[in-house]
Parts: sequence; structure tokens; C-alpha cells
Amino acid sequence: MNEVTLLESVRQLENNQQLSIVAQKEARQTLSDDYRTKGWWIESFTEPLHERLTVKEAIKFYVKWYGSAYTVDQLIQMFYLENVQKARIKHISHDDYVLIKLCVALIQPCSGIIFHEILHNLHIETINKIRQIMPNFEEKGFQVIHLLAHIDHAMLLTDTIYQVKNDVVKKLDIETREKEETAQEMQVFNVFKLAVKSEDKTLFLNPEAIDFIEGSDGKVNIHLNNESFLADYSLTELEEKLQPYGFYRCHRSYIVNLQKVKEMITWSKNSYSIKLDSSNENFVPLSRAKLKEFQTYFNGTTVPFTEK
Repeated sequence: MNEVTLLESVRQLENNQQLSIVAQKEARQTLSDDYRTKGWWIESFTEPLHERLTVKEAIKFYVKWYGSAYTVDQLIQMFYLENVQKARIKHISHDDYVLIKLCVALIQPCSGIIFHEILHNLHIETINKIRQIMPNFEEKGFQVIHLLAHIDHAMLLTDTIYQVKNDVVKKLDIETREKEETAQEMQVFNVFKLAVKSEDKTLFLNPEAIDFIEGSDGKVNIHLNNESFLADYSLTELEEKLQPYGFYRCHRSYIVNLQKVKEMITWSKNSYSIKLDSSNENFVPLSRAKLKEFQTYFNGTTVPFTEK
């Protein structure tokens, strides 16, 4: 799509307090750059926070910096951060990082906010928390635009949804029932467990307990707690099933649980590994082609990168 045509089309959209625009990456970036020139707050969930501060200290800093009328304790409760308020930023999960970024967006002074892929790679529990949080932005009078890659994410966030497709910006007519069904499906996914064989028994594994998944010689093995279980799924099937739970296809033969990542290591110019925070500190290969994308999940400095 021609950039000028895209921008002109979006400027004609109705002035809702919150709306979603579903588009390809290039179009989303074009829109983001345009709104940045207008003085909007752009949140792409990639900029690092000060990793030496605790969560509570970080929020206290931003409250003072922006002169917010909210108290620190109010924000910690509002953004579901009670359980991690004493943890240092460098030790928190990506989900908690996103919640802190939303907290900062609520107290910053710009009247317009762009959120890039706000639900990407989050656990279901966090997605539900964000859905509870977003009305606070309307109450404060913000105009919010969600730039998204997937329609189902848009349906979970806003009533007004536009899609950029075939050089046309089109408003989607989505029934309330369809939105409710999407939310219900997300709840079903929340109880999803993987069935695996162990001798003559069938075990049901909690996705959050899995360290990594390996494909070799036509077989797929799921690794956790120094044990390995044969799965009746292909790697591609598991990649699709486990993506909402924070899993990432880091190599053609490996899927890793991002919550278990401890360190990224470079052995040579073209050789990288991921060190896991597990009982035996497993190493999983990281494809060179996946390196930059993989790093975006860790807000810049959360996971150290070591040269060997």
C-alpha cells in the first residue's frame, strides 16, 4: 500500500477512544511513525527498564517523574503486580514487564497512545488481566490505537476494529457473539495440557513446566525436570499449540519455553545457544536467522548475552 494513501485512510477513521487496526508489519510501522510525529506515546514493548530497580522502585520513579496523582500502591494493585513488587526488573517475566509498561503508559502525559502487538507471546492469565486494565485508559480520556497482526487479538481488546488488506482500510463488522466465543476459547486454552506416553501410562503435562521440545529422527521429545517424554505431535503442531503459553521456535528442531531462558551465548559468528534455567542447565541451539527476533522478547537487557 502507498504510504500516503494508508495514512489518509486512517486519518478518516472515527475518533473512538479505543480501536484496533490489523495490518502487516510494514503498514503498522508506517502508522506508528506517523503518530510519533504527532506526539503520541508509542509503546512497542521492546525498550528496557532499569534492571537494577525493583518493580516498586521503578513505578515510584515514574510516578515522581510524571507527577502522577496515583499512589505507587494503587498502581501496583491496578496492574496486578503485588506478587513481584519486591523483585528486581532483571528477574521478572516478560508478562510482568508488559504490565509495568502499561502502568507507565497510563501515567505519562500524552493524550494519544499506540500499543504495538500488546498481547503477543503472553500467557492467557496476563491477557485476561490486560482486558481488565484497558478500561482505565478510557476513564482517563486517552485515545488508544492497537496495532496488531491478528484479528482474534483485536476482538479481545476493542469493539471497533479495522483491517488493512488489499490496499484498503476496512471496518470489520464482528458480532458480539463472535467476540464472546473468542474470549471463551481463550479460557478453554487456559486449561490445555499436553498428553504424552510414559511406558503404559498417559501423562498430562502443564505447558509452563516444560523446559524445551526437541525434534530428532522423526520423533518429538518433550523435556522437563531431567526427563524426556515422547509426544504424538509434530514440532509444527506443538509450535502452534504452545505459542500462547510463551514458547518460541528458536531452531528448526527446537522449541523453547521463554520463561525458562537464563542466558544467550555466542560461540562463534554463526553459532548461538540458549542456556535454560533448569536443574541441569540445558543448552538449546538458537538459529542465526532467529537471533534478532528472539532478542525482542526480552526487553533489551533482561537476559544476558555472553561470548565464549
